[in-house]
Amino acid sequence: MAYVSLAFGLLTAGVGVLAIVAPETFGMFLRKAQTPGGLYLSAGNRVLFGIALLLSAGGSRLPDVLTPLGVVFLGAGLALPFLGYEFFRSAVDIFLSMGPWIARIWGIVALGFGLFIVYAVAPRSLAV
Repeated sequence: MAYVSLAFGLLTAGVGVLAIVAPETFGMFLRKAQTPGGLYLSAGNRVLFGIALLLSAGGSRLPDVLTPLGVVFLGAGLALPFLGYEFFRSAVDIFLSMGPWIARIWGIVALGFGLFIVYAVAPRSLAV
């Protein structure tokens, strides 16, 4: 399961890089994801990421950090469908209305978070 968490971390870092270097492309991707299916895909990704973090926390470098993160992601994924499509759509609209600098700031946070997850779950023989 650590490899699934590692993949999620790399994906998060990659999306962060996209938001930093091409905020307009990132915004276009978000707009295309503003569908009821996108809501469930987003919720499902959070649930899978949360489960992966919970299952890989025990063998990680930072189990006391990854366990609560896993619980938060799992809870967010389970709660998102109950908040509804209109909430999801309006949250994305508000985020996109703030301009490219907000996307870049979010991208920096996502890049750092993704790299943190990679560090925390990477096999010790691969990490520096």
